[in-house]
Amino acid sequence: MKQRILITGATGMLGTNIINVFKDDNRFEVYGISRRINGKINNYNRVITDITDNNQLLKILKQIKPDIIIHCAANTNVDDCNDNKGYTYKLHVDATRTLAKFNSRYIYISTDSVFDGQKGNYSEEDKTNPLNYYAATKLKGEKISLNTNSKALIIRTNIYGFHLEKKNSLVEWALDNLLLNNEINGFTDVYFNPIYVSQLAKIIKETIIANNISGILNVGSKEYISKYQFLVKVAKVFNITKSLIIPKSIEDINFAAMRPRNTTLNLKKFQDVFKEVPSIDEGIMKLRNDYDNFFSNKEEF
Repeated sequence: MKQRILITGATGMLGTNIINVFKDDNRFEVYGISRRINGKINNYNRVITDITDNNQLLKILKQIKPDIIIHCAANTNVDDCNDNKGYTYKLHVDATRTLAKFNSRYIYISTDSVFDGQKGNYSEEDKTNPLNYYAATKLKGEKISLNTNSKALIIRTNIYGFHLEKKNSLVEWALDNLLLNNEINGFTDVYFNPIYVSQLAKIIKETIIANNISGILNVGSKEYISKYQFLVKVAKVFNITKSLIIPKSIEDINFAAMRPRNTTLNLKKFQDVFKEVPSIDEGIMKLRNDYDNFFSNKEEF
């Protein structure tokens, strides 16, 4: 009998990649919730609704009766979270509570931003201290998930990649400018160890198949790197001159919401479970291949 898997944020960058790793596996019946249809990805059961409508969300859960829920939906625009606190709270906290209460295996996608970035190399047990409303509500969602669902797995991570319908993620913003020979800023004093979105999607599938991983798990790449160094690596793989990337301090930019400086994640627990930790270089090469395949062929991703 197929396991029913429900993915929120189905048209987002992570959601589409998770659907891709499950949709052709006949062990699973895939359902994806989104506020609108994305015609570029097929072969799954589309559910169109806003999950901040609690009554609608409950109705859908009762209809589908998922065995597994992967909660990807989030407002990742940090400044917009500050400006739209009501909606952000409903999405990150209220919807999370409803999803976590359902008697399913449950995976909540969190963020490295739950830490204040003062020291880096954060383990799963380190003290959290979010600096902005985005991170504060994501952390609240973590706590609700763990307190509500005994099978909950919290994945703390920082992803990069591209959307099938272009948006303004780090890589998309960088490439949109660099490919037009426009200069961009790269922070030399902001550090992370991000993971390519398709790598994370495969890891999530492995955790579901293993069926014995719960609690909090850091997932990222093995290298700690500055945003500037990361953008230089992306430029190199795309054969773009790194001179277009201007080294800057985060202090030079007046963001509306505070950002942490060093959210690098310690991956010892991940390595103990999975043995092999993904590398940034491998991820960026996968990014290049996927980007070329999608935007040159415009085929179903």
